[in-house]
Amino acid sequence: MVGGLLLGVIESLGAGYIGDLTGGFLGSNYQDIFAFMVLILVLVFRPSGLLGERVAERA
Repeated sequence: MVGGLLLGVIESLGAGYIGDLTGGFLGSNYQDIFAFMVLILVLVFRPSGLLGERVAERA
């Protein structure tokens, strides 16, 4: 649930701010790019999830 809320906020704010910074060139048409970038970054840096725990392997 936290991931979904975080993804929605980043997607909407990213599309709004980047749209303003680029003069409307990259705006709401490209908001899916922000969602995919966030998902890829989370999978690269936190593959166990945002709140995941490290589990020790038993031999």
